[in-house]
Amino acid sequence: SNPWNLLDLLVVLSSLVVLAAELPSHINRVILAFRVLRLFGRFRQLKQIVVGIGGSVVPVLNAFLIGLIVASIYVIIGVDLFHERAVAEFGSFGRGAYTMFMLAAADEWTTEDLPPFLGEQSVDMAVCLFSTTFILVVNWTLLQVQMAVLLDHF
Repeated sequence: SNPWNLLDLLVVLSSLVVLAAELPSHINRVILAFRVLRLFGRFRQLKQIVVGIGGSVVPVLNAFLIGLIVASIYVIIGVDLFHERAVAEFGSFGRGAYTMFMLAAADEWTTEDLPPFLGEQSVDMAVCLFSTTFILVVNWTLLQVQMAVLLDHF
């Protein structure tokens, strides 16, 4: 009935399976590493943190799903708008998703293939609006909502 006893049972059973099937012993070491989780039951503060994080997982995943949907919409728009000009960045959904992740992580924007400026006096409004609204919506809004949900349910 105690979850820690179930963890110990899992460790012992997995050890027997590893020995009986003559599997590599490093598989068992991975499962033994989970015994460290027993410390969470011994210290009240650690247990409080684990319970708080466990209670906030579902709401945070819901907020993450909303952010993922919005980012996917931006990827689809980016692939549709820029797939001919920037094949390396928006040639497919996967490449577009990677490019948008790099933009969300505040990494380098690819100015060689998709420059925001067309010349000395002209600006490519599609690139500027696309990247600016993505940063405003995803970085400044949705990521903050996810953090607020985490803190609210912690």
